[in-house]
Amino acid sequence: AALPVYGPPGTAERICNAFENPPTDGLLDVYDFREVGPGTHQIGPFTVTTGLTVHPIPCHALRIEAGGKVITYSADTAVCDTVVELARDADLFLCEASWPSVPTPPPGIHLTGREAGEHAVKAGARRLLLTHVMPFHDADVLLAEAREVFDGPVEVVTTDAVYPL
Repeated sequence: AALPVYGPPGTAERICNAFENPPTDGLLDVYDFREVGPGTHQIGPFTVTTGLTVHPIPCHALRIEAGGKVITYSADTAVCDTVVELARDADLFLCEASWPSVPTPPPGIHLTGREAGEHAVKAGARRLLLTHVMPFHDADVLLAEAREVFDGPVEVVTTDAVYPL
């Protein structure tokens, strides 16, 4: 059976166009793309609440709840009140931090390390994990920016790491 993939309208087309050259229906044999809008959805044992982020391409932040625990994923976003609301009291907030604050980053696309920390503070998140760090930026700088404003546990996500709740 095909693996279900949930996303905003147009997800299947964007993914197929990005990974198939020329675009074919090959990925449609592997993935069962399911379009969902903002709101709350029951997906297996998880209650998933999605909200649109501030990004040039439609993108959803996710709040995933199960067993009394909450994980929030910011997805691609600039400063966004919806992301803060979805991260309210999250046990773990996986938040993008793509740019350092200096020099001034491009507007309306991604968060800085400082902005990720500020989102975590506003949300009352218990733990912050920084992700979507651009390879041409120093992850330690982004981590330091987040730590300047968020006094809870914060680290940069690493490959193959496990983050227990």
